[in-house]
Amino acid sequence: MFNPEQFWQTLPERSEKRKTLNNENYRQGVLKKAREAINIDRINPYNFVDLYGQEAVAADIKWTKERQAYFQTHNSESEIWHKEVADILEAILHEQIEQNNYFGEHVWTIKTCDYDDYHNHIDSLLEIRHPERRFANYSGLALDVTSASRLEALEKKIRRIFKCIQNGQLAKIKYFQSDFLNIRGEKSNIPLFVVGCDIHHTEELAKLWNDGRERILAQHPIQVALLEQITRQAKIYCDYAQRNNQTEVANQYQEILREFEAIIRERQPIITDIKKRPENQEFFQSDVMLNNLENILDKYDKYYQRPNSSPSHSRRK
Repeated sequence: MFNPEQFWQTLPERSEKRKTLNNENYRQGVLKKAREAINIDRINPYNFVDLYGQEAVAADIKWTKERQAYFQTHNSESEIWHKEVADILEAILHEQIEQNNYFGEHVWTIKTCDYDDYHNHIDSLLEIRHPERRFANYSGLALDVTSASRLEALEKKIRRIFKCIQNGQLAKIKYFQSDFLNIRGEKSNIPLFVVGCDIHHTEELAKLWNDGRERILAQHPIQVALLEQITRQAKIYCDYAQRNNQTEVANQYQEILREFEAIIRERQPIITDIKKRPENQEFFQSDVMLNNLENILDKYDKYYQRPNSSPSHSRRK
């Protein structure tokens, strides 16, 4: 027999069960919010017509739309799903880094345009602002945000960074704009970092974000993981660049390392509090992406310390 009281009592539980990124309606709702949040400060290529010319900008936009259309028609449902989830994670991190000062008060986010996202594999830039010096530190933090947990997918991203370092190359974007310095144009020599968390914790972040749980997000352990990911990679990439006599590249990563070590010192009380909370231990211990990324970095770190070794020749575990 239908029990109205029991029905209404179970509604909150049923609603929570629907809050999964496997639920098409729920995911599309969060994705819509994510795209709206990202578009607020996304760099607009049309603002560069006076620099590059209308035909060049139109050609880049046309190429981007063709890539997006190709992706939708040629990739599997699973690949499209993973791209949508990654877009959600990117939007959350892009917003929280500024809104909840994940990296302190002096780090601001810049959203690249779709062209640089697809062509140069850069999702966002971090601008470290020093008001007293009036310059932005673009020893330029470029982020490749991912929720990919597969070892092969992560290693492909890391291997690409090592190869670029070996060739003395850093990331670049064609459409760069900084309101802080009032400059725009191509920006090169930007150190690139791979950051993120796995699908399970991306879904956790998505629920909190979509429900407006800002106080919980402000204390979320993802911010500690991001700081550790960036400093760990900066040290390894800097050392590798030095070993390959790529002094300029090494200096760029060294500058990022100094900046983020200073951020960690500044935020140490918050970091310590977050790490000691029992409810956060599961995040640090079980996140597949974090653990796989650490294993990959550790393997590469050991490999390039060998004489005449190169990450591009590393063996699979």
